[in-house]
Amino acid sequence: MQIKNVGKMDLKTVEQQHKELTEKIREYNKAYYDEDNPIVSDAEYDRTVQELLKIEREFPELSKNSVTQEIGGKPAEEFKKVNHKKSMLSLANAFDMEDIKDFFERACNFLNIPEPNFTVTIEPKIDGLSFSAMYHNGKLQYVATRGDGTTGEDVTQNMLTIKSFPKVISHPNLPEYFEVRGEVYMTHANFEYLNKERLEKEEALFANPRNAAAGSLRQLDSRITAKRNLNYFVYAVGFESHEIFLKHSDYLIFFKEQGFNVYHNIVTSSNLDDVEKYYRDMTLKRSDLGFDIDGIVIKIDDLKLQRRLGSVGKTPRWAIAFKFPAMEAITHIHDIKIQVGRTGALTPVAELEPVNIGGVMVARASLHNRDEIEKKDIRIGDYVKVIRAGDVIPQITSVILEKRNSTSQPFKFPANCPVCGSEVYESPNEAAIRCVNRITCEAQIIEYLVYFCSKNVADINGLGERQVEFLYRNGFITSVVDIFRLSKKNDASLTKLENFEGWGKKSVSNLFESIDKARIMDLDQFIHSLSIRHVGAGISKLLAQTYLTLNSFLNAMQKAALHPQSEEYIHLINTNGIGEKIAHSIIEFFQNKKHIDTINELLQYIEVKDYEVITSTSILTGKTIVFTGSLTISRPEAKAIAEKLGAHVSSSVSKKTDYVVAGDDAGSKLKNAKELGVKIIDEQEFINLANG
Repeated sequence: MQIKNVGKMDLKTVEQQHKELTEKIREYNKAYYDEDNPIVSDAEYDRTVQELLKIEREFPELSKNSVTQEIGGKPAEEFKKVNHKKSMLSLANAFDMEDIKDFFERACNFLNIPEPNFTVTIEPKIDGLSFSAMYHNGKLQYVATRGDGTTGEDVTQNMLTIKSFPKVISHPNLPEYFEVRGEVYMTHANFEYLNKERLEKEEALFANPRNAAAGSLRQLDSRITAKRNLNYFVYAVGFESHEIFLKHSDYLIFFKEQGFNVYHNIVTSSNLDDVEKYYRDMTLKRSDLGFDIDGIVIKIDDLKLQRRLGSVGKTPRWAIAFKFPAMEAITHIHDIKIQVGRTGALTPVAELEPVNIGGVMVARASLHNRDEIEKKDIRIGDYVKVIRAGDVIPQITSVILEKRNSTSQPFKFPANCPVCGSEVYESPNEAAIRCVNRITCEAQIIEYLVYFCSKNVADINGLGERQVEFLYRNGFITSVVDIFRLSKKNDASLTKLENFEGWGKKSVSNLFESIDKARIMDLDQFIHSLSIRHVGAGISKLLAQTYLTLNSFLNAMQKAALHPQSEEYIHLINTNGIGEKIAHSIIEFFQNKKHIDTINELLQYIEVKDYEVITSTSILTGKTIVFTGSLTISRPEAKAIAEKLGAHVSSSVSKKTDYVVAGDDAGSKLKNAKELGVKIIDEQEFINLANG
């Protein structure tokens, strides 16, 4: 389905679906990366991401600054930070051979070749924790976790507890800086031994080997790491001052020669059938490997092609993960509870008879919304099929109707908020049902406070869900502004925070230090902290890039809120990646006087820094470009070239457009450019500008 064949109402529906999926994924990411507490299974997460990616493939204009471009989570405060010299990306996922064929087809389209004329390596996808090992003049300089893809945690001492890990490497043409990337994992045997020890000591058990490996590598005391018997495989070269080899497979051979652990059965082939054969073989072997893999990875072997293909968002175009199907079990639903989130969404959660799925006991499953319950006809008392792929909370796939009790009744969604008793409402074209009481609903207030303090937003260490709920229920904080008044309030209070159980003098002091650090926020971070519906980290960054200063942003948003057809509103809605639904959500937010009052009050306690524009000598930096017509290079490659040089690529022509790059058969966009007096250039002129 192409956008040009879709009516206005249909497009609005698609945009709404895109926003809902984005919101879900952000919530899943927050729980997984920032709170170490996954709320859905890997399978459900992958399914949701695939739904979003399917929409973005059909409607590319919705993919700008998508949540699918974000990587991992922020590094923990306790570790020294390491800035990766080359971003550590994550892989797009495939779930069947059609997805693999699509991967090859997309690569061919990008490269403008009729069919694959390249080889690929086919490797297992180790289910562990990614790491980067940097060597300087052949000596190990540091080992770091992936973190958020840009900044990781220094875990050098912990990695060196793995005795087989090389401290020195050599080659006649070795670069000054040479980075090796891999995955740390824990074997099933070591995992079982570790959990048995923890059980005897009455310590919390690890959910699975991946969590155990991640927790072990990220220990502050390397002596603990040494006792965990970690393993690793290396799988790629990262940054290097200059190339040694031209193929990925040659680097794998080099790694083996240097003493690194490389998986023994990696296939290089140009035959698509070999991908399917390798996948089938590894599916059969996975339970006998002694460690977890969750799929296979296909990589284009030629590094020159890898560089040309580049990446889209957080994922490279030259590699893909072919995921295994999730594990399945049958269990019983005891009850269905309703949870209320920070946006007022009522989320049903199934309370399950605990069941062992692939070695992990699971007892809950998110049912997402009323539509999900009605579509699958899920009822209290039902026996259901559940799947998981490494997490504790599974996905319910279907009901076993033949086991249903004859007295069973459909689940009735509440007409009132289970927390504050207010009415609930369902917006048109939206699956979520929400509590109308955004101002005083205790659940929404607490959830927003937790959200504001999380690592991806204000990043206040020491204010997790438990601490925020305690402070709220004991009257220390009732709003985000109160967080920045907490120290003074505590000083003036007769009942000091440090006198409560679980709040020692040191922890309170550390908390106040963390709050003070949060008093200076980046513009995109501040916009993200406002918790505007559909405005996550990606859209917040896009808005910061567009308006650059807080005053410019606030003035434009308030003018747009007062006059929906104003120039500011038109500019907002035409910003690539925003669209009507997000713009409407932003305007709705700024039409609420309480939100404006909160912002003004908050700005008395914090400083918001201007957005830092990329420093570049390119003539395209900061320019808005629109591509139209047929080009000799593919449209994705043209867009990638422009954005790499700091340009903003828009899907529509306006007075703010700097260049329209017109190819053959250019249509209405070229006409609009002429009418508006926008500079029109051809493809060769664009290439000349890009080359400086």
